[in-house]
Amino acid sequence: MKEDLRIVKSKRDLRNAMITLLQTRTFDSITVKEICDLALINRMTFYKHYEDKYDLFNDTVRFTIETIKNAVISEVKPQNIYTNPAKFCSTVISLCLDECIARKELLQKLVQQDNPLVSQIIFESVESTLKDFLKIMDVMLKSKYPIELVSNFITGGASHAIYYWLCHPNSSSKEHFVASCEQCFTEIMSSKIFFYNPLPSPEQQ
Repeated sequence: MKEDLRIVKSKRDLRNAMITLLQTRTFDSITVKEICDLALINRMTFYKHYEDKYDLFNDTVRFTIETIKNAVISEVKPQNIYTNPAKFCSTVISLCLDECIARKELLQKLVQQDNPLVSQIIFESVESTLKDFLKIMDVMLKSKYPIELVSNFITGGASHAIYYWLCHPNSSSKEHFVASCEQCFTEIMSSKIFFYNPLPSPEQQ
């Protein structure tokens, strides 16, 4: 059952107000009154939707993760997982990175505040996007270990790499970063570290 449009609009405005305030303030210093004033929503309406500002913040994080995931899934071509799995995975990483860059003001502000939720947002966005595709890949490559373990290992490394690049954008260009990710995926999938049926290495193709 879909939410009433008025509820959807109110929640959207409250999330946007939270994101706007986080760009110049620490979370601890933000008050519910300030959020409501910026969103042009009264406190009674706020408490109909959220218990407190922490509840709103958690909803903002969840919504950000879901938005990134949906944006990435709408752009990827699932058939590519069969023809070039490494390229497919690096494309997912590139698209996740694009979505993170689009939200860099929020994410970078949280980084500056040493907020662990930044890595959570990135990890869950990458993990929720790649997990189902890695299960498909398991049928082809035959994982040596439970695919959930392999999935967490691969997506954990990928998400931390994205986190590092967001914190150090001058360390390399986005294009070089994505190319490096593709090379890593290629070498992982061409080896027998995780899979019984590795892909042919570039030299063997």
